Amino acid sequence: MSADHFHHQVELSMKKHKTAWDFDDFVARVSSANGGKTDVIQMSFKNFFNWKDFSSKFKLKKEQFYFKNLVIATFNRDENVFQYKTNFEEEQFKVLNFLNNKAVKTGIPMPEPRDRNRGVDLTRKDTLVSTLAPIIPKTSLKFWQELDVYRDPPNDGDDEGAA
Repeated sequence: MSADHFHHQVELSMKKHKTAWDFDDFVARVSSANGGKTDVIQMSFKNFFNWKDFSSKFKLKKEQFYFKNLVIATFNRDENVFQYKTNFEEEQFKVLNFLNNKAVKTGIPMPEPRDRNRGVDLTRKDTLVSTLAPIIPKTSLKFWQELDVYRDPPNDGDDEGAA
């Protein structure tokens, strides 16, 4: 089944059931798409890992590699290089050894799973709850009231911050 077809089925399910007030409503809409033949897996923070950066800044700068120029990329299992082309007419792939020496010698270790939800900023949560409280059912408001609030500002490499 193509992705476009599946997304269309989800859109039809969303239109049929009108509103999705919380995540459980959304899961129910996606599950009922495509005649209920869809398996939905709810992921938690334990399904995500804290990956460390083992790339060599020196090697990346030396090669003058930019993702914006990339048209084809290949990664091969058990190889520590990245092969790429910057235009479709090139005959040969360029090879970029982007890992630092420690990672090449010892390998990349399996990272630790995350130990908690990332959460949102407390003021953002308060704004969400106060805005939604008058317009959604009380049973659905519980989801928004129980959103995790982060203890420390996130420092996990995401560009968007907590909002």
